[in-house]
Amino acid sequence: MKKGKRIGLVKVSITMATILTLGMSGIANAKTDESPSERPSSKQKAKNVILFVGDGMGAAHRNAIRLATVGLGKELAMNSMPYAGLVHTSSTSAVTDSAAAATAIASGVKTNNGAIGVDANKKPRKTVLEAAKAAGKSTGLVTTSQITDATPAAFAAHVQD
Repeated sequence: MKKGKRIGLVKVSITMATILTLGMSGIANAKTDESPSERPSSKQKAKNVILFVGDGMGAAHRNAIRLATVGLGKELAMNSMPYAGLVHTSSTSAVTDSAAAATAIASGVKTNNGAIGVDANKKPRKTVLEAAKAAGKSTGLVTTSQITDATPAAFAAHVQD
C-alpha cells in the first residue's frame, strides 16, 4: 500500500485526491452527529466548498487504510472532516471507469467509459466547476496525479474518448 503524504497536520492516505474549490452558496449538511440547533440555517451561505475525490475509493478501502495506518481503535484524519458524502456512480456499461464516474460526479450525467464531460450521446455537459465559474466564483483543481487524468479532467474538459 502506498503511504500517504503529509499536508500540514493532515495525513492524506489516498493515492489520488482531486480537490475542487468553489465559492458556492449553500451546501447540504451531511453531518449526522449534530443536533438540528447546531446546524447552519439554510439561509447561511458557504464561503468555499472543497470536494475531495478518492478515485476508486469506497468504504472498504477507507477501512483498510484505517486498519493499516492507525489501527482498529483510531480514526483517519479524513473521518473528522465536518461534512462527508458517499456517491455511487455508473456508466452506460456494466463496469464503470474513472472517466465515466468522474463525469457523473462533476456533471450529474451518465456517460460511456472513456468519455469525460459529455453525456452518453457525446454532447458536452456543464460541470459543477463551469457552473461555479459562470456564477462568478473562483475555482481550481488540485491533484496528486496529472491534471489530464480522467478524474480531475472530467471537471474541466469535454472529450468523447
